[in-house]
Amino acid sequence: SNSKQGLIYTQTEKVDLILLDIMMPELDGFEFAEALQENNCNKNTPIVFISAQFISFFIFVIFFYFF
Repeated sequence: SNSKQGLIYTQTEKVDLILLDIMMPELDGFEFAEALQENNCNKNTPIVFISAQFISFFIFVIFFYFF
C-alpha cells in the first residue's frame, strides 16, 4: 500500500498507533501527519516516525565506534 491509501483508511477506521516512514512516495510522513490532523477519527492517535536512512546511519555509527 502507499501513503494515500493509508490516509483514506484512517479517515474511516480508528487505529491505535501509526508508524510513518519519513520518506514515503506521494506523501511523505510529515505531509501524512498534517493531513491526518484534519481527520477527527484519528486526530489524537500516536504517531511514530521512522526512517531507514537513520537506522542505517545509527548501525554504522555503532559499528564504527564499538568494533
